[in-house]
This record gives sequence, C-alpha cells and structure tokens, in this order.
Amino acid sequence: NYWRLSYASSYSGDLALGSSFGMVAAGKDVAPMVKDEKASIASYGNEVTDVEDVSVIELFKQRGKVCSSLGVISPSWRPIAKKLPSISSGKDAKESLARVAIAAMGKRLSMPVERADILTKLLQGKDAPGNPLSAEELTAESVTLFVAGSDTISRSANVTFFMHDFEN
Repeated sequence: NYWRLSYASSYSGDLALGSSFGMVAAGKDVAPMVKDEKASIASYGNEVTDVEDVSVIELFKQRGKVCSSLGVISPSWRPIAKKLPSISSGKDAKESLARVAIAAMGKRLSMPVERADILTKLLQGKDAPGNPLSAEELTAESVTLFVAGSDTISRSANVTFFMHDFEN
C-alpha cells in the first residue's frame, strides 16, 4: 500500500502540479511543503525557498481518517466533531497537503516549461469576463486536482491489486 500511495501522489503531482515529487524514484516518502502559504502564493514565479520536508503519505492517511469520520457524522454534529483533537489533526493534514501542492506549483512556475498537463491548461484558463485565473483560484483548482487525483489513483490501484489477489 505504501508504494501505491507513493506512486499515486507522485503521478498526481506530475499531472496536476507540473512535476512529480519523485518519491518512488527516491525510495522515500518526502516532499517539500511551504511554511507560509500566503507569502508563497504571492511569490509565484520566484524560486521557492522557505520549505520543510514532510511525509505526504502520512498527511493523506490523516486526511482520509477525518474525511471518512466526518462523512458518517450528522451534519449538525460536524462543527462539534471538528473540535476533537483527532479530527482537527486531519484538518491540519488537509492544510499541509495544500502547502505541499503550493510548493510544487511554486517550483514549476519558477521554471516555466511547455508541457501538456493540467497546470498548463489552468494557466491558460480564463474566468467568465475573460481574465486569467488569480493565483488563489489557480491554487485552489490545482490542490483539488492533486488531492482528488491521488485519492483516485491510490484507490484504483488498491482495488486492482485486491481483485488480483482475490482471484489468485
């Protein structure tokens, strides 16, 4: 499962953020995360320097536990549940995953290259009046695609391996 999560995160990062985290090639689950989200978004296009390394798989695990827990709790109880320590750690993991994505985007935007990926399409995108997406909109879309892509790839791989093992 560890390698499937590593592959899913790296591959999703490559598609949604413009560069792989290289976790499979490096043989370890480490990716840079920006320390200051707002300052990093404001400095898109410049080299990202204020980062720390984090375990992306641990962040996805924490986020997954919280999402599945909140998914079965009545909506009226969710505000109370979010105050519980185990649930708030998942919120922190969600914010940390966003900061991992921001670091990857900052790296990519500091060295623009022509690629056929989702980030390139988002950079070419326009809103209804025809203005380019703001840095915040670009970030929100990219983070959503990164997390959704990682979840989808990881779960698909898990089901595939489960079915293979089950049939054999």
